[in-house]
Amino acid sequence: MTGATALVKLARAKLNLRLEVLGLQTGGLHGVRSLIGDLVFGDEVEISGRGGPFRVLMEGSSDVPGVDIPERENLAYLAAMRLGIDLDGFHVRIRKRIPTQAGLGGGSADAAAVIRGFRDLFKKRGKPISEEHVASASRVGSDIPACMVAGFKIVEGTGDIVRHLPLPAPPWGLLLLRPPAGVPTAEAYRLLDAGRAGGPSSSSETDLLELVKAIETRDFPRACSLLYNDFQPVVELIFPAVAEARQRLRAAGAAATLLCGSGSCVAGFFETNAAAAAARKQLRTGEGEWATATCFADA
Repeated sequence: MTGATALVKLARAKLNLRLEVLGLQTGGLHGVRSLIGDLVFGDEVEISGRGGPFRVLMEGSSDVPGVDIPERENLAYLAAMRLGIDLDGFHVRIRKRIPTQAGLGGGSADAAAVIRGFRDLFKKRGKPISEEHVASASRVGSDIPACMVAGFKIVEGTGDIVRHLPLPAPPWGLLLLRPPAGVPTAEAYRLLDAGRAGGPSSSSETDLLELVKAIETRDFPRACSLLYNDFQPVVELIFPAVAEARQRLRAAGAAATLLCGSGSCVAGFFETNAAAAAARKQLRTGEGEWATATCFADA
């Protein structure tokens, strides 16, 4: 790959429709049980051969928080360094559309796109990257394994067990609203642990499977009733802007609202894409806020 030739991958945002945080596992990470769906929008990750040392560069519009991550702290950079390949001469350019510290998996999606891109590229060159190196690269972030699997999936373990679900995307619309402040994932887990006098999540796997069925049958009211996120109560307690964002989405017509991942973005659920798009036009955003209308993506 030289000159202007480039390989481009879409790094889709993800949404946890149910997120249950279980007890600590071996190694100090929390166990999780989650149903995740991909969204149609995401970052654009371009791998090109421009010569010189390996670089990971980020760019994006001023209204998308998170384009200033130091290169060597970027999950895409860290994942690439674990692939066991000669990276000299390659540049990765990430065009950011997913805000950081929003719970939408932007950094992990970028890393997964880099892994998939280099895997495809070196396979075409007749120098396939080993599955061991792919697995090693995927471990730099707990959401990367989920982002390696397109469409809907159930995620368990510490994020490393991913089961693809052959579900077509339902025709529902989403309105995402991120308050000015982000929520670092480590801080969200700390707050959750501190606020859990009664132990880990008591939510049941049965409800998760019921939600899968509701998506499969396109039962919108039932799906809305089964949305769940263990982080939501504690994050809203510490970050009032998150609770306010949910109230604003309900006022805009959302049938249900849900904290995205560990926050701080909130999703409003609408029965149609048109309804979500109309609500976005009416929603006023203040300084430092970010919002977009979107929908689920097919695998």
